[in-house]
Amino acid sequence: MWFCGVPQEYGIGRNVPWYRARETADAAPRVESKYKDFTVSRPDDLSDLPIPYCTIRLLPSVEYIRDESFLDKVIDVAKANRVPVKIEGSVLGHIYYRLCQAGVGVIIPRQAKYRKAPEKKIFGKIVRDRIPENIRKGGEEAVEATLRREDIDFGLGAKLIEELDEFLTTDDANERKAELADMLEVIMGLAAANSISWSEVISIAEAKREKSGGFERRRVLMETSLPSSREVSERRDLVSLSELSHISHSDRTSSIPFYSVLARYNRNGVSLRLKNSSAVIRVGLKNGRLLVTEEKTTRDHLEDGSVDDQFSLPLFD
Repeated sequence: MWFCGVPQEYGIGRNVPWYRARETADAAPRVESKYKDFTVSRPDDLSDLPIPYCTIRLLPSVEYIRDESFLDKVIDVAKANRVPVKIEGSVLGHIYYRLCQAGVGVIIPRQAKYRKAPEKKIFGKIVRDRIPENIRKGGEEAVEATLRREDIDFGLGAKLIEELDEFLTTDDANERKAELADMLEVIMGLAAANSISWSEVISIAEAKREKSGGFERRRVLMETSLPSSREVSERRDLVSLSELSHISHSDRTSSIPFYSVLARYNRNGVSLRLKNSSAVIRVGLKNGRLLVTEEKTTRDHLEDGSVDDQFSLPLFD
C-alpha cells in the first residue's frame, strides 16, 4: 500500500510506501471519547484548553502538520492534564505513532476496532484489598478470590517474606521506604486477621523496647556461659552474617538457620549435597520465592570437602 499524491512542499516524495514498523502493542491503547471535543489547530489554542474535562481534537493547520515542536507541546499538555487526543486519519500516521510512544490516550473516529488477543498472566499472590479494583479501572480484567480464614496467618507470613525480598533487592532510598511500609501493612493485616488491636501491639512493642531495647545498635549475642573466677571480656569486634550460620545435624536432620540463606542473598544461596553422593542443589531466595537449583558437580569436586563454601553441608544418606 502507498500514500499517493503527497504535496510536494512536504519534501518526502509524491508516493510514500507504508509498512508496520513494530510488533509490540501500542504504549497507549486507543480510548473512548468521554468529554467534549476542543479543537487545537495551532499552539495558541492550547492555552484556552478547558481542562481537565475535555478531549483535544487535533486538526493542525497546514503550517503545523509536520511541526514537531507543536506536536511536542500537544503531548506535554495531554500528559500533564491526563486528557486524550482525537486525531483524524490512519493509525499509520506519524502523529499517532508519537502519541502512543509518549503514552497519550488516542481516539480515532470511525476507525475499526481491532483488539489484541488478551494475554493471561497467572499471579496467585496475596495483594492489597483494592489492587483488583484498580486493575479493572485500568482497563484489564482481574479474577480474584478470598483466602480461607484458616490460611491467612501463613499466607500473610509468606507475604511478609515477599516484601522483605523486595526490600533487600533495591538500593533506592524511596523504594526501601515503600517496602518497609508494605511490611508494616502486612503485620497490621496479621493483627486484624487475629482480632488483635493494633494499639495493643504498639503498647507491647514499647514495653519490650523499654525492657530490652531495640535493634539500632546491631548487637549480636555470640555465646553465654556460667560465671567463672576469671574475668571475661565483652566481645566487641564486628562479625559478618555468615559467622552466625551455625548448621547443626541430628540423626537424619540438618538444621539450617535462615541467616545462612540471607548471608548469601541474591548470590549463590546455600549448597546442599547428599552424603556419599554427587547430587548437589542450591537453595536460595529470589523474587519472593524459594529457588532450588540442581548443580552439575563431579564426585572429584566433592571429595575435597568443598562444593562451594562454608554453606556446603553433607545431608543424610
